[in-house]
Amino acid sequence: MSDSGICYGSNKILWQVISSVSVWKPKDVLDTELKNVNKHLLRGVSYYEKASNATTEKFKRETNENKDFILKLSEILNLDALQSRDLFSTYLLYEYQGLQSELKNVIAEERHSRTLLIEVWKYYHNERLYILRCLKHLLSYWKDETHPYYKSYHECIESLAGEKSKLIESVQQQYEAVCAATPPTIDSSDCDVAERLGCRWVVYNLKEQLELLQIMLLYYKDETMLPESFLRLLALFKRQGFGQRQENKHLLETASKTLLTIIGNVQVLILLKGIHLEWLFQCQDRDSEPSEYHLLASEDVLRKINNCMEGMGEVQPHGPVLLAWGLAHYVTQAPRGTVVARRLGRIALQCDAFEYLLRMLRTAPFSGNTVVATLSKQTVYSLLQILLQCFDEETLGSMDTLYEIAREVLRLQCLAQNMWDMGLEKGVGLLLTSAIQLFPLDPAPVLRIGAALASACQDSAEKVIGCLHTMKGFSKYLDVQDRVKDCGEGVLQLVEARFPYPTESFLLPPNIYGQSFSAPEGQAIRWQCDVNGWQVCLCEVHSLLQQLGRSAGHLEQELVENVTAVGILVYSILHSDRSKVQDLAHLSDMLLDLLQRLSQIAQPPLKLISACLQVAAEVAAVYPALVWEKVSNSGMLPSLGGENLQQIVRGRSLERSTLGGIIAGLECPCGEYAVTLAFLQLLRQVIQGLWEQTNCNSSLVASLMFMMRDVFAGFHKWRYNDPTQKQLIGQQCLEIFHNILTLEKSASESQQFTLQQVCCDGLLYTDAGNTLLSIVSVGVEEVQVALEQQTSWVEGAGVELIGLLRFALSVLNRLLLLKPGDQAASPVEQTLGAAQPASGPQRRHATATIAQYVYHRYDPRLPALATLLLKRVAVVFPMSLLACLGSSAEAVRDVFVLRLQFPTEDVRLKIAILEFLATCVKTQPGLIELFLSLTELDTGTSKRFEMGKFSCLHAVLEIIQTDRQKCPAELQRAAVEFVAALWTGRRETAMTVLREKKKFWTDLCSYLMLDSVSSHVKTCAYVMRTVAAEMYSVQSYDKLDKELYEIMKTLIKDNRLSFWSKFIQSSQSVDEAGKPDDQSPLLLLTAWRDLLLILAREECVQLPDKLKGSLLSDVLESVHARLSDDGKRVAVTKILSEISVCLIVRWSRNVSAQQAVMGSLGSILHEMRVIIAHLHPKIQLALLATMATVVRNLPKRDREQEASNLVDAMPDVYAILQYNMRQSDQSEVYTKLRTVNICLLKELIAYTSEQARTWVVGLQEHSMLPLLLIAAANGMQRREREEQVQAIMELLLTLCRVPRAASSLASSGLTEHLCLPLLATYVNRDKQHEKQGSWSVVYRLGLYLYANMLAILKYSFLPDALSFIGVHQDCIKQSMEQLYCSHQVEALLEAEAACVFVEQLSRYSRQWQLEMPEQQGGTLHAVQVLTHTLTSLLIRPRFLQHILEKPHKLEAVTEELLTPVRLHHQSSSSSICSDDMEKPTELLIQTQSRFLHILMLCLSILKNFAPDLLELFDESLDVMQFKPVLELGFSAPALEKEGNLTFGTLVTLSNYGVRMLMKADVSSLASPSRSPNVNYDLPNSKSVVTYLMETSLGLLMCQACLYLRNPRLAPRDKQLLKRELSTELTSYLMAMYRHVRRGAPPSPGSSYVASPGVVTKPPPLSSSGKTTPKFQTKLPWKFSMAKEQAFFRLVQQFVESVLM
Repeated sequence: MSDSGICYGSNKILWQVISSVSVWKPKDVLDTELKNVNKHLLRGVSYYEKASNATTEKFKRETNENKDFILKLSEILNLDALQSRDLFSTYLLYEYQGLQSELKNVIAEERHSRTLLIEVWKYYHNERLYILRCLKHLLSYWKDETHPYYKSYHECIESLAGEKSKLIESVQQQYEAVCAATPPTIDSSDCDVAERLGCRWVVYNLKEQLELLQIMLLYYKDETMLPESFLRLLALFKRQGFGQRQENKHLLETASKTLLTIIGNVQVLILLKGIHLEWLFQCQDRDSEPSEYHLLASEDVLRKINNCMEGMGEVQPHGPVLLAWGLAHYVTQAPRGTVVARRLGRIALQCDAFEYLLRMLRTAPFSGNTVVATLSKQTVYSLLQILLQCFDEETLGSMDTLYEIAREVLRLQCLAQNMWDMGLEKGVGLLLTSAIQLFPLDPAPVLRIGAALASACQDSAEKVIGCLHTMKGFSKYLDVQDRVKDCGEGVLQLVEARFPYPTESFLLPPNIYGQSFSAPEGQAIRWQCDVNGWQVCLCEVHSLLQQLGRSAGHLEQELVENVTAVGILVYSILHSDRSKVQDLAHLSDMLLDLLQRLSQIAQPPLKLISACLQVAAEVAAVYPALVWEKVSNSGMLPSLGGENLQQIVRGRSLERSTLGGIIAGLECPCGEYAVTLAFLQLLRQVIQGLWEQTNCNSSLVASLMFMMRDVFAGFHKWRYNDPTQKQLIGQQCLEIFHNILTLEKSASESQQFTLQQVCCDGLLYTDAGNTLLSIVSVGVEEVQVALEQQTSWVEGAGVELIGLLRFALSVLNRLLLLKPGDQAASPVEQTLGAAQPASGPQRRHATATIAQYVYHRYDPRLPALATLLLKRVAVVFPMSLLACLGSSAEAVRDVFVLRLQFPTEDVRLKIAILEFLATCVKTQPGLIELFLSLTELDTGTSKRFEMGKFSCLHAVLEIIQTDRQKCPAELQRAAVEFVAALWTGRRETAMTVLREKKKFWTDLCSYLMLDSVSSHVKTCAYVMRTVAAEMYSVQSYDKLDKELYEIMKTLIKDNRLSFWSKFIQSSQSVDEAGKPDDQSPLLLLTAWRDLLLILAREECVQLPDKLKGSLLSDVLESVHARLSDDGKRVAVTKILSEISVCLIVRWSRNVSAQQAVMGSLGSILHEMRVIIAHLHPKIQLALLATMATVVRNLPKRDREQEASNLVDAMPDVYAILQYNMRQSDQSEVYTKLRTVNICLLKELIAYTSEQARTWVVGLQEHSMLPLLLIAAANGMQRREREEQVQAIMELLLTLCRVPRAASSLASSGLTEHLCLPLLATYVNRDKQHEKQGSWSVVYRLGLYLYANMLAILKYSFLPDALSFIGVHQDCIKQSMEQLYCSHQVEALLEAEAACVFVEQLSRYSRQWQLEMPEQQGGTLHAVQVLTHTLTSLLIRPRFLQHILEKPHKLEAVTEELLTPVRLHHQSSSSSICSDDMEKPTELLIQTQSRFLHILMLCLSILKNFAPDLLELFDESLDVMQFKPVLELGFSAPALEKEGNLTFGTLVTLSNYGVRMLMKADVSSLASPSRSPNVNYDLPNSKSVVTYLMETSLGLLMCQACLYLRNPRLAPRDKQLLKRELSTELTSYLMAMYRHVRRGAPPSPGSSYVASPGVVTKPPPLSSSGKTTPKFQTKLPWKFSMAKEQAFFRLVQQFVESVLM
C-alpha cells in the first residue's frame, strides 16, 4: 500500500486512530489522517488490485529481499505484487510475533513458510475489513453533533460523497464485486495452501458483505434513497434470497451460517430505510401530497418495483418489506393503493413479519447498543408506529408479538421519549393503551412494557410510575361473588363493594359501572374507576405470599409470572432512578420477603428469585445493611460454621444453603444463570456499601467464599445457552474481587481477619487462583479469534472477553501487591515466577502470555494493564522475568519499543511501558539490557556504545525532546522517570550514551525552567533526582558535564533554585483533602531534598551564602506551617525536618543559614510544645538536632542579643524535654529524641551561661534536675540507653561550670542519685572483652562532674566528694593501675579523668586525711605507681610502640626483650639516649602525648601532698607531719608492675623533658622533607614539657629538703642523697644551659613557686638539717638574669647552696 498515503500503512492502525478506541486522539492528528486516507476510504476494498504481469515484472526489478515468498503470497491473495510487498511489510511491523532476525530461516523452511503465508493471508482479509469499518465508523457519527469528532467526520464524509453520490455508488459496486468473488481453489492457484483457506475465505467474504451492507444502511440513515437505487438493491437482494442464496454457502461451517441470517436482516433494514417510513408517518399529520413521495416520482420505476414485489412472499425476510411497501401504497393513496396494501399485508402476515422482526431485534448485532442496533430499532419502531396509526392493532396478528416488539424498541431512550411525547393515543402508545385496558386481568403486558420504558432513562421511569398510579379502570373475570346489576348493552353496575384479592387492602367501590367483554377463559368486565396500579402489584405479591404460606409446593404459574413481571418492573425503575427506593419501599420489602418463602421450595421459580435478588441489589445501593440482613435471614445465602481463616479459605466451615442447590441443581443443568448473575450483582452492591461497617460480617464472608469456590473456581467449565453469560459471570466475580482488593481498610482490634485477607488468601491458595491464571493465560490469539467471530466490531463475545481479561489482569496485579511478604509462595506466584510453565516446557509460560498481550491493538487498555502486571511481576520476582519470557523475549521487546515509538499510540500504554522499564532497571538487569540494546563500538582507544534499532532510548529521547505543548505531561513524566531510574540504578553504559547526546542535559533540565510547572510537578521531581544522582556520581567539578555545569550556574543565576524553593513551600501548604491519591508534592519534596543535599556538599557547584540562608529559611517556614496544622501530613513534615538538619550540618558556619534557623527557632519550638502530644518523634528529633547544631556553632560576637533570644526559648525546651522524659516508650527513636533534646538544652546553657540567673530559675520551676538525675540513675543501674545517660552527664557537666547552677545541682541530690548508680557504669577491662559502648565515657563524665563540682563549690561540696571517693576508690585505683596492662585510648582517658578528680580532691589533703586516711594512702600509692609506670614507658619508645602494635600484658613480654633494657637503664641521666626512634608512628605519638597529660596531673597531685619549698626553710616547721612521696633511689624507672616512685624517676622525667625540647627545636629548624614526623604540636607540647620539668624539679627539691631535715634519716643516706641528686641536677642544668645557649626559646617560667617573688639565693641546709651560712662550691656556668630563666637559676642555686 505504498500509494495509499496511509500513515504507517495499516488499516487496523487507521481504524484505531479514527475510532479512538478507549482513548481520544488529538483532533489535529485525526484530521491529518482523514486527509491522507480520503481516496482509500472511497475506494474501500476495491483499492486492492488483482495481480498483473506488469506490476509483477516491476516488483521483480525493484525488490531483492524475500522476492519468492512475496510472489507466492501475491499468487495466493490474487493481489498486486507491489501491494503484496507493502502488505507483508506492514504485517512484519505490526502483527509478526517472531524474531525479525529469524525471518529468513522461517521463509526458507517449508512448514514454517506455509504457516506464515496463512497468517499473512488472514492479515490481508482483516485489513480489508478494517478499511470498511473505518468508513462505517465515520458514517455512524458524521451527523451526531454531540460526538467530539463530529466536525472532522462530517467534513470527511462530505468530501467523500461529493457529487452524484460517489460514495454510495462506490459502496454498492464494492458490494456487487464482493458478492461475485470466488474463493481460492487449486484450479485458480498452484499453491497447496489454497485448499486450506476456502472455508475461511467464505467467512471473510460474508463479513465484507455485511460491512458493506451496514455502510449502506448507515448512509441511508441520513440520506434519501433514489428510486433507481431502491429498485437495484431490491432486485439484488431478492436474487440473493436475502442472504440465503450465497454461491459459496456449501463451504460454510454451521457456526458461521448465522452470518447469512444477519446479512438478510440488514438487507431488509436497508429496504425499509429506502421506503422512508418516517416520511409516511409524518405524511398523515402534515397532509402532504402523495406525489412528494420519492418512490412515486417515476411511474416506470414504481411499476418495476411493484413487479418485483409481486414475486415475493416465499420467505420470512419478505414479510417486513411487503408490509412496508403496502403501507406506502396505503398512505400515499397510490393507484389501487388500498387493494395492494391489503394483499401485501396479508402476505406479510402469512410470512410472520412481526415474528421475523422480533427475532431480529433479539439477535446480535441488532440487540446491543451499537449505532446499527439503534438504527434497526428506530426502523422497526417507525414501521410499528405507522402500522398502529393506520390499522387496528387487533388486525395485525398476535398481540403478544406486538407487545414484545414494543418492549425491545422502547428500551431505547430516544424511542421511549418519542412515545411519551406523542402520547398514548398515537403510534406505539396505542399498544400500551390496549394493554392497560386488560389490566389487571392480564397484567404482564403492562408490566413488561413499563419495565422496558423504565429502563430507558430516569425521566421515562418517572412517567411509568405516574402511569401506573393513575389508571382509569380495573379488568377482571366475572364470578359468582360479584353482585352486579345489568344495565343493558353489556354495561353492568356493581351493587356491592368487592375485594378482588384475598387481602382487604384493595377495594372496588359500589355503584361503579363496567363494560363486559369476552376473554379467553370466560366473560370479563372492565370496571370504570380510579385504580392505583402499584396497589394492585402489592396485592399480586401478597397473594403469592399467601399461596406460599398455604402450599409451598404448588404455585399458580400465572401468578408467579405476574409477580416476576412486578419484580422486573421495580428493578428497572430503581436501576434508572435509585431515588425511588423510598417510594417503592413496600413493594421491595415484600419482594425481599418472598426470598425466604421461595428458599423453602424444592423447585423454586428461578426467574422470580432472580428478579427479587435484582431488586435487593438496587435497594442495597441505598440501604446495604438492611437489605443484607433481610437476605441473610431468608436462608437463601451461604453461612459459616467456623471462625478460623484457614478453615474459611479451605471451605471446611462453609454451608452452601439454598443458593448452592439452585446453582448446582437447577441452573447448571439447564445452562441459564439468571440467579447467579443476580446474586453476584447483590454481593457487589453490598460489599461496596458495607465496606466500612462489616469487614468481618460472617454472612458476607460466607457469600464471598461461596462465590470464590463454587462460582468463580468452576464457571468456565459450565455449559451455557448464551455464551455471553459466561463472560458476565466472570466479570462480575472479578469486579467484586477488584473492589475488595482496591478498597483500603485495616482490621480493627476485634477482628481476626478482614474481607481483603479472605479474598487474597482464597485467590492465592485455592482453585480460584487457578481460574484467575487460566483467564489471564487466554492469550492474544484467542482474543483475536473471538473478535473476528463477532458480528459487530464494538460489542460481542470478543469485547466481553477483553473486559474479562482486563479485570483479571487488574485483580492479579492487586493480589501480588497486597500479598504479605512473610507468607510462603502461593501456587499463583509459583506459576508466574517459575522458570518453566507447570504444564511443561511445550506450553507457553503464563508470564510470557501476559507479555504477548502487547500485540493486541483493539483495546489499548488490555496491553496497558498487562504491562502494569508485568511491572508488578518484575518487582515480586527479581531477576527472573527474562527467563520467564524465554525465546519470545526479543520479539516482545521489539513490539514494546515499536508501540512506544508510534505517535498515535495510546498514551496510557506508553506510560505503562515506561514505568515497566523504570522498574526493570531496579529489579530485572537482564531484561533492561535487552531493552536498552546497546552495542559496543570498537574504537581502539576507549569504549563507546551506540543504540540499536530496537533500543528504548530512541523513544525516550524523542519524548524528552518533543515540544512541551504537544506531548502529554504524564508521558513526559514517565520518560523522565525512566531516565531517573537509569541514574539511580547506576546503568553506566546507558548513562554514557545519553550524556553523549547533544543537548541531552539542556532538554532534560528545561522542565526546571518552565514558568508554569503545575502540570509537570512529577517530571521536575525526577529531573531533580537525576541531576542529584549525576552530581553525586562525579563528586567533583572537573568530572561534571560542562553542559550540566552551565545549566546549574544558570539555575543559580536566574534564581530558579529560589523559585523552586518557594514553589515547593507553597505546594506543601495546599490541603490534600481534595486529592488523597496525589503524591506529587511528596515526590517533589523528596527529589528537592536529594538535590539540596548534593548541592550542600558544594563539590560541583558553589552556592552563594545568601541563597543558602534563603533555602534553609523556606524549609523552616514550611516546617512551621506544617506544625501550625497540628502536625498533619507526617511524611511531609518529617522530610522537611530531615532537610533542615542535613543542611544545617553542612552550613553550620554560614551566617545566613544560622540567621535563618535563629529566626524560626522560637516559633518552631513553641509550635512543637503546643502539639507535642501528636508530633511524630522523628520530626522532633530532626528539628531539635537542627537547633542544637546551630547553637553549637553560633559565633561569639553577638552573644548578648542571641543569648537573650535563646533564653526566651528555653521554657519551650524544658516543656518538650519534660514531656519526652515522662514517656514510657523506650524505643530507639524515643531514646535518640531524648538524647538530642538534652544536647540542645546543653548547648543553650553553654551559650547563655552569662544569663544563668534566668534559666536556673526555669530549671527549678520545671523540676528538670531531679528528672534528669532520676533518668540517669535508672539508666546506669539497668545499663540501658547509654547515649541518653551520656547526654545527661554532659549536660550536668555543663551546668556545674556555672556556680549558681552547680549549687542547684548539688541541692537537687546529685550524690544521692548518681554516686552509687555510677558505680555500675565502670567497665572492668580485665573481665570484659566485648564492646563496651559508651559506659566508660559515662563513668569518665561522672569523674569530671565531681571534679568540677568540687572546683566550683569548694568546701561546700567536699563532703560529697569524699563520699564519692569512698565509694569509687577501688574503681579509681584500678583506672590508674590498668595502664600497666592496657594502653588503649579508653584506658588512658579513664585514667586521666580519675587523676583530674583526685587532683581536685588532693587540694583538700588534710580534710581527706582526717576523714579517710587509709583511702588517701591507697590513692596516693596508686598515683605514685602510675607516675613510675608512665615514666618507664615514656622513656622507652621502641618498647611502647611494640606493645601498642601487639597489645598484651607486660608480664607476657619475653625475657629477651626485657633483659637488655634493664641492663642498660642504670643511670637516670643516660637512660633516654639510646632508645629513641627516628620515625615514630602516629599511634605512638598520640599515646606519648596522653602520657604527658596524665603525668602533669600526677605531679600536681604529688605536689599537693608535699609542703611548699619555702616552708621547709622555716625551722619551726614540723617536717615529721609530711610523708615523703619519693623514695631514695636514683636509677632509671624499671618496667615493674609495683615499681616505687624515686628521685631517679623524676630526674629521668626531667631529663626526658630536656631532650623533648631539644627535639622540638631541631624539628622546627629542619625542613619538612627531612623531618616529616613531628612529635606534637610545638606550642602545646613545650608548655606541657616545661610544666613537667618544673614540677618534677620542684618536687625533687622539696623532697630533698624534707629528707635532709628528717632527723630519723641516717647521715650516710643524706650524703648519698646530696651526692647523687647534685650530680643528676648538675647534669640536667648543664644540658639545659647548652639548650639555652643554642638560642632555643626560653622557658615559659616556673609554675611551681607559690610566692610572687623569686628566691634567687636560698640558704643552704647542713647535713643535720640546719641552715649553713656559706656556700661550699659553685658551678662553672651560670644562667642569665632573664625572667624566663629564673626557675633554672633557683635550681642552680639550690644545687650550689643545699646539695654541694
